[in-house]
Amino acid sequence: MHGRRGREFASQKVNAHSIHFLGFNNVTAEIIMSGLCPPPSPAVAKTEIALSGESPVCVDRLTHIIRKGRIWMHKERQEHFQKSIMEGAERVEDQGQSIIPMLTGEVIPVMELLSSMKSHSVPEEIDICDTVLSDDDIGDSCHESFLLKAISSHLQTCGCSVVIGSSAEKVNKIVRTLCLFLTPAERKCSRLCRNETSFKYESGLFVQGLLKDVTGSFVLPFRQVMYAPYPTTHIDVDVNTVKQMPPCHEHIYNQRRYMRSELTAFWRATLDEEMPQDTIIYTDESFTPDLNVFQDVQHQDTLVKAFLDQVFHLKPGLSLRNVFLAQFLLVLHRKALTLIKYIEDDT
Repeated sequence: MHGRRGREFASQKVNAHSIHFLGFNNVTAEIIMSGLCPPPSPAVAKTEIALSGESPVCVDRLTHIIRKGRIWMHKERQEHFQKSIMEGAERVEDQGQSIIPMLTGEVIPVMELLSSMKSHSVPEEIDICDTVLSDDDIGDSCHESFLLKAISSHLQTCGCSVVIGSSAEKVNKIVRTLCLFLTPAERKCSRLCRNETSFKYESGLFVQGLLKDVTGSFVLPFRQVMYAPYPTTHIDVDVNTVKQMPPCHEHIYNQRRYMRSELTAFWRATLDEEMPQDTIIYTDESFTPDLNVFQDVQHQDTLVKAFLDQVFHLKPGLSLRNVFLAQFLLVLHRKALTLIKYIEDDT
């Protein structure tokens, strides 16, 4: 997460012995390993690109829409050419009409995402009083072990988390808490929960709050979860559970295979066939996606535990906790850079 720009220069040859020899724990190791993955962050570009203007969260999705549009147009030209040979000059059908429904179905969700970000995006500057870290004592808002797992897993999955629950107030408090560990640019690509009805899950956001339905459930769409640029932490504030997706390198490997399978299926389908957006693709016989993509958090972290134990000893309502949080993030950042330097020298 933090120090992501420097990690792109690190070698991908990392072993557990080197990490533990230097005294780093699982959070630091996961941060380093996540930075070695090839895909760019949805919010912080690897190159020096200004983040002002339109939201960067839609770039990957628009790129994939363009790929599908090119396939569609190429197939359409082929079929029109074959039909024109068979039917002669009598055929005067407009060749561009059939692509419009496909583009409409893909672009409308993007516009809905941009609209929701305009009304419910997380501000760049977060008041710590609106978060769990402002409580008088740890455990006032949520159980200590739940908060520890939530923050640890949030850091391990590159700062990407989805928070679900029945209370918008409770969900948003956890959302703001997790966003304290993001950069201002990453907070701009995060979204709060709304009170009335839930938003749809959107891939590409760092942290997002989602409201359960009247039955007390929320089903995440498999396709959108697979399309997320980074693995995600799943947090349920009603039952205090924390689950996470596989490590970054596994997620990206499965994601690319799924995307290739989807494009292959799209190519093989005829123009008259409609393929719903959430259809699960199985065209690659060697690729069997695991629908249970969220797993229990396996690693017990010590850095975050020490941070939580110490921050709640500070008097609430003052700026001391803000300063202590900034110090924790700085130490985490420097540990990551130290490990990168060690890897570069060792390889």
